[in-house]
Amino acid sequence: MRYPSEPIVHFVLMSALAALEECGCIEVLKENTSGITAKKIAQRFSLNESGVSALCDFVAINAPGLLEKKSNEYIPGKLLFNPAFQNNLYFFLSYKPILSCLSQMLCRNVTYGEDIVRDAMYLQKSSSIHNASAYHAVMDSLKQLEFDTIVDIGCGRGDFLVKAYETFPDKKIMGIEIDERTVDIAAGVLSRNRALNDISIIRGDAAYPTEWVNKLGIQNASRCAIVGITIWHEFLNQQEMLPAILKRYRVCFPGSFFLMAEFNGISADDFSRFPENFKGMASFYQLVHPLSNQGVPPPVSTWQAFFKDNGVSVVGVIPTKNNMTTYIGVLTPLGLSS
Repeated sequence: MRYPSEPIVHFVLMSALAALEECGCIEVLKENTSGITAKKIAQRFSLNESGVSALCDFVAINAPGLLEKKSNEYIPGKLLFNPAFQNNLYFFLSYKPILSCLSQMLCRNVTYGEDIVRDAMYLQKSSSIHNASAYHAVMDSLKQLEFDTIVDIGCGRGDFLVKAYETFPDKKIMGIEIDERTVDIAAGVLSRNRALNDISIIRGDAAYPTEWVNKLGIQNASRCAIVGITIWHEFLNQQEMLPAILKRYRVCFPGSFFLMAEFNGISADDFSRFPENFKGMASFYQLVHPLSNQGVPPPVSTWQAFFKDNGVSVVGVIPTKNNMTTYIGVLTPLGLSS
């Protein structure tokens, strides 16, 4: 995937694409593979026609792989349908509220969580693409384990739940999600996949399983597979937060399996050894986490040491695509050696 080399052009290009996505224009372009005019796009959403034309022209000039212009019609390129491009765009959109307020945040004029928040809808769209390889790794690991119930922590829009249901139709499939809007989106995803009646999503805080464990309706809490895909790093911003959370899971699900997939953290020095086409998105990923009150995902060795010290007995570590790692462990009951 190639972008313009000039930083200002790259920034304006992403901003233009973000505006086109938010207004529905990109979806219309994808629907009209033979071409469509700016006038027809503008009419569909009551948009400013000259603005639509200007943005589409800029994209066509600087990224013809995304959009071409022939006569007065814009034709979507193959790159517009590329999952990697879509992931980048959705991730940019999910953190755009933060990127537009960087100076105010540095000056402490606005605070994340109070004045601004990331866009959960676009974050879920990005995660469903980026985490696809982790879904496969976790699913393959689950096939080797004995359990009765899968509990997906921070289940988002439910993509993993659907795949789990398709792979393990005889198991109980549950999802935990704190964001009410995302729970509604998940219900739609499950409904489209005809799995709405077979999967339960409980609105709850991943940090406090004690508040929702009884709502799962399970008979044996030690026969669960607790799955968390790119969720646990969100609790690393406070030093003692994640150890306390894991202790609660050891109380609620003693002896259950614990499966986690996380991005591998990269140091600033290590970035110098990565190819240009990788370091940009990876460094952007690490930039936005501390700005949104999340911890930066650490490297594999740090996670392994952390689990050892906090009662998770690791039985498998699997390298996963997109610079991720999948960990398989067991939640050691409190009072027993970890």
